Amino acid sequence: MKTVTYAQVKNLATDFAGRTPDNLPTSEATMLLTFFAAELTDIWNKETWPELCDNVVTAAVSAGVFSKLEGAGGEMGDILGVWDSDPRSTSSGATWLDFVEGNGQVRVFNPPSAVWVDYQTPPTDLLSVASASLSATTLPARFRIPLAMRGAAQLLANEDPALSAKWYGMAEIELSRQASRIMPAWWRKPIERLR
Repeated sequence: MKTVTYAQVKNLATDFAGRTPDNLPTSEATMLLTFFAAELTDIWNKETWPELCDNVVTAAVSAGVFSKLEGAGGEMGDILGVWDSDPRSTSSGATWLDFVEGNGQVRVFNPPSAVWVDYQTPPTDLLSVASASLSATTLPARFRIPLAMRGAAQLLANEDPALSAKWYGMAEIELSRQASRIMPAWWRKPIERLR
């Protein structure tokens, strides 16, 4: 996956807003961090971005439930599908299993003892990153432009609402353009059919 750093996104946002990245007041830098943390989650979960998906793994099922491993390595974000065998194998005849997410677990209806799970990587929590590491924290490269545009809109919200609205609108156009080019994995059901 191509990545950019948090510093690159922040600097581009300040450039778009007509500010100097090196002289950004602490209050605006803090506001941008809080804003980016919320907006990143929104953009991250807006689509099944290929670089964040297609993580097909096996999971052991106990009493009809498997853990999403929250807070552990290999944590699963949104579940995109659950099958009784590897859905990528054309010879397996994988069967889609109905499931429900909640409280860090996934309940599967009529499961075998192990299932195949396709999930989206969970969003980076910018607010939990140590300040010394924040600038170097990596994000998907495709988010750089729309996130920076949204950041510029936030910086300009009070002083120039019209320009702020322009930047936010341009961010939405960019996200829509990127989303329109996504080709979902052939084994995954269309999103509108997910439960």
